[in-house]
Amino acid sequence: MPRLYNLLTDPKEQYDLIEKGRRDGEANFWVMPPISKLVGEHLSSLEMEPPIQLGTPDPYVPPK
Repeated sequence: MPRLYNLLTDPKEQYDLIEKGRRDGEANFWVMPPISKLVGEHLSSLEMEPPIQLGTPDPYVPPK
């Protein structure tokens, strides 16, 4: 389960809003659909442009 923090009121990331919402009955689950969409877009971009592998010598020259 992802964690959600309000960095304006909790800059040390001590209180997970989703877990706090479960305990206090607050509805913080509204954030899951937009976040899931962003994560899906990110994963799709990684398929098109894979990340540079660990241990790749510098300077990196991408394959053609």
